[in-house]
Amino acid sequence: MTGAGFEVSPDRVRSSGLELKSIADRLADAAKQFQAEVAGFGEPWGGDDIGMIIGLAHGAVFEAAVECFTDNASEIMGRAEQVGQVADGYDQMEDANLLYVNRIGDVL
Repeated sequence: MTGAGFEVSPDRVRSSGLELKSIADRLADAAKQFQAEVAGFGEPWGGDDIGMIIGLAHGAVFEAAVECFTDNASEIMGRAEQVGQVADGYDQMEDANLLYVNRIGDVL
């Protein structure tokens, strides 16, 4: 398909969407592995006053990091689906254009 100086390949667009989905899946898996690995360390900072402060800070930072990772994975997955929809739209547009061009040929 051609337009004002560019060409779109729905198959390549769709392939890019699938790659984005793969990236989102890998990020989500890495976030789960990260959570499991950090949980495996237990609470090495101890139970004294300073250890409790470190533990609270660690918990807040760790929770924010995990939320960031999972939110980003979810956002990337959503964008991957949208890229797939763009590819579908180009396919539908191409099918409609072909239909109209053939109708014009039939009329002439």
